[in-house]
Amino acid sequence: MGPYEILAAIGSGGMGEVYRAHDTRLGREVAIKMLRRDGHARLLQEARAVSALNHSNILGLYDICSENGSEFLVMELVRGKTLDQRIGNRGISVNEAVKYAIPIADALACAHAAGIFHRDLKPSNIMVSADGAPKILDFGLAQASEPKDPDGNETRSLTGASQQVVAGTAAYMSPEQAEGKKLDARSDIFSFGAVMYEMVTGRRAFRGDSTASTLAAVLHCDPEPPANIPKELERIIQRCLRKDPNRRFQTMGDVRIELEEVREESESRTQAAIQAPARKRKNWIYALAAIALLGFGSTVWSWRSEPAPIPGPGQPIPLTTYLGDQDWPDMSPDGSRVVFAWNGENRSKYHIYVKPIGSENYLQLTKGDAEEIAPKWSPNGQWIAFQRNDSAGYYTFLTTPIGGNERKIHDGMCMGISWSSDSKALACGAEKALILISAETGDTRQLTTPPEGQFDAFPAFSPDGRKLLFIRGAWNSSCDLYLLELQRDLSPRAKPRRITFENAMVANLGNLAWTADGRQAIWAMTKTTPYHLTLYRVPITAKGSIQPLGFVGRALFPAIARRQDRLAYVRWLVDVDIWRADGHTTKRDPASSTQLEWSPQFSPDGKRIAFESDRSGPQEIWVANSDGTEPLQLTNFGRHCGSPRWSPDGHWIVFDAYMGNGIREIWAIKSSGGKPRQLTRGPGSSDVPSFSYDGKWIYFGNDRTGHHEIYKLPFAGGAAMQVTHSGGHAPQGSIDGQTIYYLDAVWSGVLHEVPAAGGQDRSLGVDVAYRAFQVVSDGIYFIAPAGKDGRGREIRFYDFAARKSRLIQALGNVDTFLCLAISPDRKTFLYPVWQEDSRNLMLVENFR
Repeated sequence: MGPYEILAAIGSGGMGEVYRAHDTRLGREVAIKMLRRDGHARLLQEARAVSALNHSNILGLYDICSENGSEFLVMELVRGKTLDQRIGNRGISVNEAVKYAIPIADALACAHAAGIFHRDLKPSNIMVSADGAPKILDFGLAQASEPKDPDGNETRSLTGASQQVVAGTAAYMSPEQAEGKKLDARSDIFSFGAVMYEMVTGRRAFRGDSTASTLAAVLHCDPEPPANIPKELERIIQRCLRKDPNRRFQTMGDVRIELEEVREESESRTQAAIQAPARKRKNWIYALAAIALLGFGSTVWSWRSEPAPIPGPGQPIPLTTYLGDQDWPDMSPDGSRVVFAWNGENRSKYHIYVKPIGSENYLQLTKGDAEEIAPKWSPNGQWIAFQRNDSAGYYTFLTTPIGGNERKIHDGMCMGISWSSDSKALACGAEKALILISAETGDTRQLTTPPEGQFDAFPAFSPDGRKLLFIRGAWNSSCDLYLLELQRDLSPRAKPRRITFENAMVANLGNLAWTADGRQAIWAMTKTTPYHLTLYRVPITAKGSIQPLGFVGRALFPAIARRQDRLAYVRWLVDVDIWRADGHTTKRDPASSTQLEWSPQFSPDGKRIAFESDRSGPQEIWVANSDGTEPLQLTNFGRHCGSPRWSPDGHWIVFDAYMGNGIREIWAIKSSGGKPRQLTRGPGSSDVPSFSYDGKWIYFGNDRTGHHEIYKLPFAGGAAMQVTHSGGHAPQGSIDGQTIYYLDAVWSGVLHEVPAAGGQDRSLGVDVAYRAFQVVSDGIYFIAPAGKDGRGREIRFYDFAARKSRLIQALGNVDTFLCLAISPDRKTFLYPVWQEDSRNLMLVENFR
């Protein structure tokens, strides 16, 4: 075979025979792969693309040759074992798995950046060399239509009615690959998750007695969670294995970063253990020996650096894990079933479903073009009430727990509904007041009369039916819980009594549930931002203070069974990360975490960034190096702080902070840390501040006139002056100090300009997504909303001289959010991206 001397056969695969050979010209051993004739043209095309890759963890491709009409590839020869041989039946250690996974992820990221996808990633396609380095084999060559692979008969080409070829190994295919859909990098991410799962468990994530049953598991089943591994690693694997590609990691670079964090945390813990004083270790050994002498030798002990937690209520477990969002759960009276609203796998319209607890089966109760939400089960178990919204408006309907026999009982929106204990009436938060609706006739009567400018909503009858708990608040302000005592005919016994004094945020109001004994209520509440909604225990008939349920994070819509110690609620998963763009590529910033990060801003010298994050609890202001490393919390308000902006000299950062009652104020803090200085004290709510270019003024928005306008305030102190009179949000000043640029809407809007001294404003005719713009000397960089032509979001530059914008970089169909930052040299852009926003139902057994 030309200069290659065949030494021995290595094996055979779906694409042909593999041999060990000697390169007589260069005096080295290589691997020769003889390609089968069918389909080799496409394989050669992809092989040429792979040959351009240069990564130490991708098997090197040296040459593509032809002899006597046969094509063959000359490749790097790796001595070692395949990963499936390393894994065996027992798996490998977490440290070893992460050690292999990081370079594999990096290699995949390199190939994906070149537009090359593997499509058949599996342990047998990964070699581990003698020095422990993994090498991905057959990269980019896996879409052959062959009946077998070296491990057995699971590599398939399946042709359905559409004649779309499906190639790959069933147990490692992504759902979209199994269905013959168009693939992208996220398909490899799914396969990578399956490989990671097998490394840490020793078993395949998806198994079946046949190819068909294995593919069915890939499409419809979730693997059993791996045991005895770090929670963060479990989360990474599960996110890779999401059925919906949009809910997986979107790039292998993200996966690699997450794995590196797992490795760093593991190394940190190991180093801490190594550095522990020898005396402490000896004392612990003596203590164990003494305990053993006392007869506790069979006890398993673990050394903890903090006291073991006191056992509390049951811990949450998933109740639903469907794609899309599951919301508004309510329990059947006996606690055996849950009714909920679900917008389906494609997140279209919400409909009502019933699911037995402990079963994966469910029953769809409503269908059609209208949307149905907020179901509530009657105490007698016979009816389910729900809200329906169609083009004509909102209505309240009743249906049975098995569907059919729908009956409309009320026209108009209900902000929350609740059944009376005798199942004859429903309380409804209608417009401003609470009303009572007859379940038989639909007749209504008013129950409450809130003060002017306020509303009553989300009523909840107590188990005995003699009390009605509800939320009273004002839009753009705050809310609290009130209790209405009722007589036997459900008429009010007295005026409502205020129960809490939390001044909670009105946004994403949410939802009350009485405990089964009628002594307490569970309230989904937040004082900071809607993204921090969580569940609190509120004493009603007993003394005590409101306390958070310690075992839940972001949560809403609690529901408690009347005759079972069961709590259901919605777990809200939200992750916003900062991303970097350089005009060509994009990547996640190292300052990001699994929590919320947004509003990034470069310091004037470009050496640091400021941003807001809730990684420590409430949203606070953080700073980090310009490359995103070494993040440091700057504020410690214990409530939401946001919109940080640097002073021109880099010594100060101005920001807004939530003060309660719907009010935000403007503060400043030195960028080196220290005590914050309050700049505004009403009237009205002030937000989204920025410095003038000379540092003498603070521009901000305020609603003191009843409309949100732009104001300016001397940084050294003094009265605020109104600049606009036709509305305005998120102001930024020009470099020469003569002009203020702002948006005409609170989130996304059109850019306007107005003289800094006040005067006539003018529209620039530029649409901006989510306040994402930054003013520079000769123009404005901004993120344009996704176009109707499917272009997706774009970074653009509006040129002051030309009075028009031009494209800087396409971002694709990402959901950017709040802010765009540009480095002083204009080479780097920072912008937040929604990584995850999903809701599933959780269940807590033995809840008391």
